Amino acid sequence: MSKYAASTDVLVGRSQAEIERTLRKYGADDIITGSSQRKREALVQFSYRNLPLALRIPLPDPDDPEFTKTPTGLDRSPTAVQQSWEAACRQQWRVLLLILKAALEAVENGVLPPEKAFLPWIMLPTGQTVGEAALPHIERMLTSGEVPLLPFGGKES
Repeated sequence: MSKYAASTDVLVGRSQAEIERTLRKYGADDIITGSSQRKREALVQFSYRNLPLALRIPLPDPDDPEFTKTPTGLDRSPTAVQQSWEAACRQQWRVLLLILKAALEAVENGVLPPEKAFLPWIMLPTGQTVGEAALPHIERMLTSGEVPLLPFGGKES
């Protein structure tokens, strides 16, 4: 199976602008899009129906052999490395747009309430998302059936 938008020519900036337009169309506000080269991630942060949300997806490492080597193991030119890496980044931003559109449509069509559609991306007061807070506990919950209190950063009642 091929990767979604693997051959897209849509520039990252154009995808970011489309993400912002799409979010505004569905009533989102406080929209921030960007990326961190150090963390190698793309970020979309916004508020939607009183939920503070942050979606982070990984961006590829330009030093990965996927970009620096040919299929036969030869070194690629710096230009070829850059072009290949940029193509992978463009693809990731298109995937991020697809994720957002799917979740927004699920809410707008009554398939899911916003809290369920965006559950892993709800931002906690700590700056972590619910998904990031839960991830270290998933394997234990699946194997033991035990559900620990998640570290929401607030006081327990």
